[in-house]
Amino acid sequence: MKCTALGLPLMIMPRVLYASLLALGFCSPALAHPHGVMQCSMAVIFDGGRPTLLSGRLLMDAAHSKDMQAMLRDPATGQLDVQRQQRFMFSLKMQLARSNWLLGAQADDVAAEFTLAREPVLVLTEEGGVEGRVGVDIQLQIEPLGSGAAEGRSAAASVTLPPMTAWQFSCGDPTFYWVTEFAVPSVPLAVTGCAEPVLSNVVAVATGARAGSVLVHMRCGR
Repeated sequence: MKCTALGLPLMIMPRVLYASLLALGFCSPALAHPHGVMQCSMAVIFDGGRPTLLSGRLLMDAAHSKDMQAMLRDPATGQLDVQRQQRFMFSLKMQLARSNWLLGAQADDVAAEFTLAREPVLVLTEEGGVEGRVGVDIQLQIEPLGSGAAEGRSAAASVTLPPMTAWQFSCGDPTFYWVTEFAVPSVPLAVTGCAEPVLSNVVAVATGARAGSVLVHMRCGR
C-alpha cells in the first residue's frame, strides 16, 4: 500500500517517520510471508467475573530493533532523539490501533473490543549494557462483549456470560508481516482477579487467516 499515515503525502512526510513505518512493514506492498518476529507478553485483570484490563508488551526481533535504534538516534550525536521517539510513537499508535495492537480477546466466538486505557510507552531494553530490543508497552480496557462501547454505543446490549466461561487471548499480525511468539511460552498470560485460573497449552497458528499468531485459552477455576 502507499503510505499516507497521519494524512501526510509521502513527499512531505518526515523522513524518520516514513523510515520507521517502512521498517515495521506498514508502508510496504502486500507481503506473502513474514519478515520478522514480534515477542508478546500479556497480563489480564478480571473484575466481576470478566476480563476488564489487558496489558501487553510487544518487542521486535533483534534485526528490526537494531534498525529502529538507529532511526531513533540523532545521526550527528548518536544520542536518542526525543522528537524522533515522539514521531515514532505517534505513527506506531496510528498504525497498530487499526489491528487492536496485535492483541485479541474473545469468548463464545465473540471478539472483545478495546479502548486505550493509557498512552502507549516506548520500550528500549538493554542486554548486558548493550542495546537490546525496541518495543511498546500497551494497556487496553476490555469492553463488555457486544456492548459496542468502543464506538460509543450503550452497554445495555452487552453479552452476559456464565461463570467459568472460556476466554481466548491472542497475539497476531493480520498483515502477516510479523510472526508472533510469547516471550515466556511457559507463562503466556499473567492473570489476576480470577480464582484458580486454568490455562491451555500455547497454540501457534500455522495456516489460515490467523497464520503466524499465537493464542492461549483460559478460564477461572471456580
